[in-house]
Amino acid sequence: VDRRQIAAQAASEVGAKGTVLGSFVYLPGQLGYHDSAASIAYDPKESVRLLAKAGYAKNSHGTMVRKGQALTLTMPVPAKTPTNSERASSIKRDLKKVGIVVRLRTVPADTFFNSYVVALNFDLVTFTWRGSAFPVAGTEPLFFPVDSGQNFTGLRDDVLGPAWDKANAALDSAKRHEIVRGIDSRLFDDAPMVPIAVTPITVAVRNGVLNYGASQFEQPEWTRVGFRPKKK
Repeated sequence: VDRRQIAAQAASEVGAKGTVLGSFVYLPGQLGYHDSAASIAYDPKESVRLLAKAGYAKNSHGTMVRKGQALTLTMPVPAKTPTNSERASSIKRDLKKVGIVVRLRTVPADTFFNSYVVALNFDLVTFTWRGSAFPVAGTEPLFFPVDSGQNFTGLRDDVLGPAWDKANAALDSAKRHEIVRGIDSRLFDDAPMVPIAVTPITVAVRNGVLNYGASQFEQPEWTRVGFRPKKK
């Protein structure tokens, strides 16, 4: 999947620069962030090689087939969500290039999470997680344990359990960053989830309002928020 294209597409809607996400834990700009995503770089030739290694071969229609079964994946998309629809269409186009068929299934937005994501009723699915000022504790339940309530991968990796504990308990930031890089490395090796891009936070502010706007982990300093004085 060409994550750079998806990132650029998402950011262009608000006039921002597309930023690909290279860590499961930290966001670009956070202390400790390191791009560990080389193993999932966009590489159609490598994708075809891996599929062939798994026993797939292209048929006369260019679709990957194994034991007579076409490689077809279903992807639910919440209705009336243009950004999600665009992202899903990009993924479908990319996977088609290597012979994987993706069937997009429009579903009601109000039942999307409970009926499809939480129920693991999908082959592929995309949605947005919000970053956290406490990234280690905020990310752990996405992967461990399998019944955390936020782990929608349906997978468990008991080796990572102690690693999350060590990262959460580490008081030395350098040591914590080192542990997190190990966690990232293991997750990217198996890629139970694929981080795509950082979605900009945008806020519309009327002319004349000062010191108020988009923020990620901080709240406005309300004593400094106000209106620009009118010229006499």
